[in-house]
Amino acid sequence: MSEDMKVDIVEYEDALAKDLAAMYNTWDELWPGGYTQGVPYTEERVRKNYGKMDAIAILIAIDKESGKPVGSCTLHQHWRDEDAAYIGTLGVSPEALNKKVGKHLLLEAVRRVKKRGFQRVDLNTWAGNMRAVPLYKKIGLMWNPEGQGLTMEGYVPAILNNTICAPFFERHASGEEDWYSLHVREITQAPDDVMDQGMAVYRYRFESDDDELEVIVDRYAHGLSGVTRRLGDEVLRVRTRLSSQHVVCGIQETHIFEIENRGAESVKMQVRLTGPDDVEFREKVTIDVNLQSGKSFSWEVPFVFAPDAEIFRQGVRAPTIRTHVKLGDDEFELVTGAKVTPAADIYTKQGICRLAPGGSSTIPLTIASNLENRVKAHIRIEAPSGLAVSVDREIFEMPPEGFGGALVRVEADKSLSEGAHDLWVGLELTLKNGMKVVNRRTRVPVFCLGKRGVAVGEDDRKREIVVANPNYVARCSREGGALTVSNPLATNPMTFVLRSAIGPPFGLSPFRFAERTLRTESTENETSVVLYAHHPERPLVIEDITVFEHGSNVVRREVWVQNDGPDEHTCQVRIQGQGGGFSFNEARAFVPLQSGIVTEPVGNSHLSYPAVTSTPDTFKEGWIATEGRDQAQGCVWNNDEAEEIRILSGGLSNFTSKSNTLKPGERRMMASVTLMLNASGWRDIRRLWNARVRGSYEPAFGEQESPKPLLDITASPCIIHGKGTASVRVRVKNMVPTPFSGVVH
Repeated sequence: MSEDMKVDIVEYEDALAKDLAAMYNTWDELWPGGYTQGVPYTEERVRKNYGKMDAIAILIAIDKESGKPVGSCTLHQHWRDEDAAYIGTLGVSPEALNKKVGKHLLLEAVRRVKKRGFQRVDLNTWAGNMRAVPLYKKIGLMWNPEGQGLTMEGYVPAILNNTICAPFFERHASGEEDWYSLHVREITQAPDDVMDQGMAVYRYRFESDDDELEVIVDRYAHGLSGVTRRLGDEVLRVRTRLSSQHVVCGIQETHIFEIENRGAESVKMQVRLTGPDDVEFREKVTIDVNLQSGKSFSWEVPFVFAPDAEIFRQGVRAPTIRTHVKLGDDEFELVTGAKVTPAADIYTKQGICRLAPGGSSTIPLTIASNLENRVKAHIRIEAPSGLAVSVDREIFEMPPEGFGGALVRVEADKSLSEGAHDLWVGLELTLKNGMKVVNRRTRVPVFCLGKRGVAVGEDDRKREIVVANPNYVARCSREGGALTVSNPLATNPMTFVLRSAIGPPFGLSPFRFAERTLRTESTENETSVVLYAHHPERPLVIEDITVFEHGSNVVRREVWVQNDGPDEHTCQVRIQGQGGGFSFNEARAFVPLQSGIVTEPVGNSHLSYPAVTSTPDTFKEGWIATEGRDQAQGCVWNNDEAEEIRILSGGLSNFTSKSNTLKPGERRMMASVTLMLNASGWRDIRRLWNARVRGSYEPAFGEQESPKPLLDITASPCIIHGKGTASVRVRVKNMVPTPFSGVVH
C-alpha cells in the first residue's frame, strides 16, 4: 500500500505558474489523448489560462516535502443550476497517484461549495475512468445511471447546510471535513440506481457511536426529499414523495408528506407546499402539525399538471414540488421531482414533410399514449393559410400505453411561400369513465421548398432547429449546438454529426451541454443558422454557424470565437465528428494520402486513426469521401488551418485548429469544414476541395488517378516458352504510414 503524500491545498497564484507548467507536462500519460494536446505548457500559458478563467476557486495541491505542485482542481458555477457548482479539471501528477492527493483536493472543493451555500457539486469524466470511481464515491459523489459517461453528483453540501441534519454534525463533527469519517457507504463500481417507494433516489448514511443520519436525495429534483435522524433514543423522520414519479399532464397524482416522532417530546411543525406555475394543488397547501411522542402523521395533497406544463428533460432538474418546513426556530426544505410527460406523444415517421408550391404530401402521424387506461382519441388539426389538410380518421381507440395513428393529407397552394409552415395537432383523450384529458398542441412543420431549396423550422419535441432541403435534412441542437445532417429517405441513409469543443485541454466539458441562443440569417445565396453561447470557463463567446447553400447539397460548418475579456486569450477549436455513417458492407472510403488516393471498405481499421496518423501532412489533400450503392458523401477542409486531423470509418472524427490568440473584443473564425451530400461519386468531393480550398476549377495534376487499395500489389509479366521454371517479380506497396506484416501467396 502506497504511503499518503502530505500536501497543502492553496489557491492559485501567478508565482506557481512555472512549476504548474512542469506538472501539467507530466499529465499526458494519464489523460486520454494527452493533456497538453501536443503543445507543452509554459509559465506564460498557465498565467493566461488561469488569469482569465471564470472560476469559484483554482485549488493547487503542494507537496509539503518538495514544495512543488502535485495536483490541481478547478471549481466553477454550474452552467445550468444556480444552486450548484461543478469540478472542471481535476488531476494529479503520476508520482502522486494513489497517495490521497485527489481526496484532499475534493474535500477542499466540497468545503468551498458548502461555504458558498450551494446545494450540489457535479463532476463529469470519461466513461473509462473507472479507477477514480471509489474516490468519487467516498467523497459523497453519486453516479447518475442516466448520465453520459461518468456523471457524478454530490449532495454533501446540501446535507451539511440543512438545519434538520445540523444537530447530528454539531454533536459529532467539530471540523469542516469530519463528515468524511462519518460517511458510511458500500463502494461499488456501478451506477447508483436506487428506487425507494417508486422514487428514483440516492441514499446517504452517516454514523457515530449509536447515532445515525440517513438522507434520501430525489434524483430528479436534485435535492433532499427525506431525513431520518437518530440521536440517542430520539428519532425524527420526515419524508416527501409522490404517488407516482411518472406524472402525466392532466392526470391527478398525490404529493405525500410523512413525519414520524420517536422522541421524548412533541414536535410542532408548519408545512407549506409550492410548485411550478403550471401545477394546480386541489386541496390546501399549508398545515400545522403538532405530533406527540411515538406518533406518525401523513399529509396527502392531490395535484395536476396543466396540458402545456414543462416536460421532463433528461439531465435537467425536473418540475419540482417543494415542501417548506418550519420546525421550532429552524426552517428547511424538502423537494420531489416529477417526470412530467404529455398524455400522448405525437411524432411523424420521417420527422418532416417536404413539398413544393402547388404540391401535396401525406404525413403519417404516430401517437403514443402515456396513459395506463384504454382511451378514445380525437384529433384536431389547425393549418395556416395556404395549406389544406384532411385526416383519414379523426377518432380512434388506443390500448393502455399503446399506439395509434392517422394519415394527414396536406395540399399546398401554388402561391405558398418558400419556408416552414406549421400545422398544430391537438388531441382529446376520453377515458372509459368519461374523463377527458386535453393533450398539448404539437407543432408539425411543413417545409415548402422552391428556388432556394432551404427552409428552416423547429422541432419542439427534440428542441432542435430543422433545416430541410430536397436531398437532406439537417438538425441543430439548442443544447450543445450539435449538427446532424442526413437524407432519411435514401436507400442507405448517410449521417454527419459535428459538434465543437474549446481547448486545450479537450475532454468532457460543460460547454458540451450549454444552452445556445438562436438566430437565423439569410442572403440570396445562403441561409445560416447561428447557435451561440458564452463559454462557462473562459471569457469567450462561441458561435456554431451552419451555412446552407441555396440550390445545392453543400453545407458548411464554421466555428467563430469572440474574446469578451480584457486581455488576450489563446485557444483552439476542435470540430468532432463520428465517422462516415455507412454500414460496413455497403460502402467504400476514399482518402487522399501522400502515397495516393486509397480506398477500402469503411470497416477496415487500417484506413482510420491511428493507423492513418493525425498530422495534417499525412493527407495530400484535405478531403475524405464515402461511396454507397446509390450516392456518395464527403467532407472538405484546409490542411493549412489544422493542427490535427483524425479520420474514422470513412468520415472526419476530429479536426483541431491551430492555436489562435485573440485580442480583447476580437472575433475570428477558427475552424471550418464543408460537407457534401448526395454526390454522384468521390470525385465530386475532390472537385469541391479543388474549388473551395485550392481555388481552382481546373483539374489538378493527377486528377484522374485511380484509387489504390491499402496494399497495392503488382506483378511483372511472365512468359514461359517451354518446360522449366520461371520467376515473377511481385511488388507490394504499403499506401498508409504504418507497417503491415503478412505472407504473400
